Amino acid sequence: MFQRNTFVSALLASALALPAFAQDAAAPATAAPAAPEAEAGAQSTGIEEIQITARKVSENLQEAPLAVSAFDAETLDSLGVSDTRDISAIAPNLYFTQTPGSVANLALSIRGVGGAEPLLTREQGVAIYMDGAYIARVTGGIMDLVDIERVEVLRGPQGTLYGRNATGGAVNFISRRPTEEFGFTSRIGVGGYGRLDGGARVNTGELLPGLAASIGYVHSQSDGFVNNRLRNDHGDPGARNSDAFRVALGWDVSEELRLDYAFDYANLEGKDHAFQLITMGPSITNALNTGSFSIGGPGISLVQSRSRLDDLSMDNDGVSEHTTTGHNLSAEYDFGFATIKSITTYREWENSEAGTELDGNVIPTFLGLISPTFAPGVVSGRSLFSANNERHQDQWTQEIQVLGELGDQFRYVTGFYYFKEDYTEANVQSFLFPIQIGPGTFLPGVFDSPFAYSGDARSWALFANGTYTLPFLDERLAATAGVRYSKDEKSFDRTSFPATANSANWSHVDWEFNLNFLATENITTYFRAASAYKAGGFNLRSAVAPIAPFKEEELTSIEAGVKSEWFDNRVRVNLTGFWSTYKNLQTDVFAAGTAGATSLTINAGEAEIPGLEAEFLAVPIDGLTINANVGWIQPKYNEYNVVNNNGTTVVCTAPGVPVGCLPNPFVDDFVQNVASDAKFGYKPQVTATIGAEYATPPIGSFGWVITPRIDARYTASRVWSPLDDQAPRPDATPFRDVLADSGYWLLDARVTISEMAIGERAKVRMAVFGKNITNEEYLLSAIDFGALDFAGGIFGEPATWGVDLVVDF
Repeated sequence: MFQRNTFVSALLASALALPAFAQDAAAPATAAPAAPEAEAGAQSTGIEEIQITARKVSENLQEAPLAVSAFDAETLDSLGVSDTRDISAIAPNLYFTQTPGSVANLALSIRGVGGAEPLLTREQGVAIYMDGAYIARVTGGIMDLVDIERVEVLRGPQGTLYGRNATGGAVNFISRRPTEEFGFTSRIGVGGYGRLDGGARVNTGELLPGLAASIGYVHSQSDGFVNNRLRNDHGDPGARNSDAFRVALGWDVSEELRLDYAFDYANLEGKDHAFQLITMGPSITNALNTGSFSIGGPGISLVQSRSRLDDLSMDNDGVSEHTTTGHNLSAEYDFGFATIKSITTYREWENSEAGTELDGNVIPTFLGLISPTFAPGVVSGRSLFSANNERHQDQWTQEIQVLGELGDQFRYVTGFYYFKEDYTEANVQSFLFPIQIGPGTFLPGVFDSPFAYSGDARSWALFANGTYTLPFLDERLAATAGVRYSKDEKSFDRTSFPATANSANWSHVDWEFNLNFLATENITTYFRAASAYKAGGFNLRSAVAPIAPFKEEELTSIEAGVKSEWFDNRVRVNLTGFWSTYKNLQTDVFAAGTAGATSLTINAGEAEIPGLEAEFLAVPIDGLTINANVGWIQPKYNEYNVVNNNGTTVVCTAPGVPVGCLPNPFVDDFVQNVASDAKFGYKPQVTATIGAEYATPPIGSFGWVITPRIDARYTASRVWSPLDDQAPRPDATPFRDVLADSGYWLLDARVTISEMAIGERAKVRMAVFGKNITNEEYLLSAIDFGALDFAGGIFGEPATWGVDLVVDF
């Protein structure tokens, strides 16, 4: 699965014959797309104007009355962005990270709103869009970026134009449209930990009048950075092998009609990041070392460490595969007085996980372990926690937009949206559970817990948004208002024990209002108030039946901002302040026990998130670009209600079977507000980025341009679960604060040599780079297994290096 030979010769050949994949040259890393007429390697004499489509129409970024950041392909490349994991912190208060148990699971948040739960009946708080089409599942969301023209990050609720599940904001990936000119591109790169990647792009030029096509391909592989002592191959934990391609057709049928179709395919195979045991409690330690129950007697010692380890002994590989396919058909017709646009998409996702390794150790063979049937037996090769999983999801979406103007002062967007989704999951969890047999004495109970369900979701919405430019103040004041009605329906059928089924529906009206004032030609100020909602759902991890639906989550935000450019457009400063309030906040309380990795999803209550954002971009002299951003939030729960069972247990020992006592979460229940103790998981309070690069003037008769660049990114401390052992629940996560990760800086550097000519048309570009060059240790994410009495996490990549070679023809 991780062999290189299949691709090496093809990539080497294409790298010597094709041009730069995703760009013409090393462009300054501004947060703006380079102007189409700019020559490759030319020095910037100011900040380029940015056109975005965040509000469904093309407009200048600096005049759009919302907080949005935009990055073109050149900027993403100079920042080292190759897949969705890499965009964390490139915009203020934007946080992406990988989660354990899969090579492709994402947790993401904007302004402290988002989530990490991969359950298919749960929704996320940040909407991901690819060419105008909503991607429902961030499970499997780590994907290579193929043929990307730009990325737009919209911060704050986007309930009117983007709809459900955009409470935190939206991330738009916009692909390039085929052009009428022929082009051929390629790229190859090598680096540390077995890195080998490359890609190619063909733009056919005009095939028929108005018709053009393009094909883009990306391959990426690496060996992983933690050595598994039990495997003598390149497929160590974290190893990846991915292929992705995109075929696009663009047809300007007439001056009025435009058609676009794209097919994309991606396959990612790999092994999960090394899950490292960080801490264990006394019950699991006692259970593993209970005299007669361990071969050779007591003395079992599992490897655990709060520092990143280079070597582990792992008995499971955690082999994972994700395959996605997508079709996107867009049709646009201009009637003159209005334009009608249709976006039709179908996407399918297949995923398998074999033997996820969530303890980072080899557990010796035990005699006399307590089996699921509570009978003594002989069991070998067990893990503290492991799982095998098969998942499938497909979705169909249809959106109709009507865009137009009434006179010179009113612009509108209105439309209809429909979404249909079907999914299945079959998951078998294997784990050890410490069962008490006496005071301070435990046995390692062995459990295999199946978890299987299927379900579907339907959603439709009507929306309208209009902007009116007031006829006074020299037409510098504009007001925008929008509204959206959404209806969601969900049903499920859980076939695993206890079997149950249910269905529910939710509806909501979201709104937006803002004022945009052009104070001067280069200064825009705005005030925005908006709402959004995250659809309700079902927590199928619950160990009980029936399963009742939880409510939709609602968020309302007000914000004020200023966007400004100074010194003849050489300095850009954008500032935003906001205040968000939650209602019916959806939270998960992890409750691992004899039923496996269960959890309780509750509408905890109310919360508020104030925050600030600043973006800075400057071109003080020709060739020198400096960029920086910082985001700050101060999230606070006003109400976090949980069920307190007062630690009540029930004696369940049967005659002759040493099972002992198990906690019963359904005795003496009462509701208690734990807002003072609860924290926001996966939500850093501060994110920051600062970078600089300098592109030299063409050097000598060769005309080469040398561009050194350095970037630093900061992420503040994070916790991974909301509650700890002080909360009034015995199934709360006792290691929350032990797992908390302190803030960290990542330092990256790159030197690019561009404009190296080969013949009359071809140019070569070469870049040497290092990532995390200070070898910072930091957690990507962690899991507190609560009642299973252990916790661990996955670490980010250590210092690494790479070389990219690009030929542009």
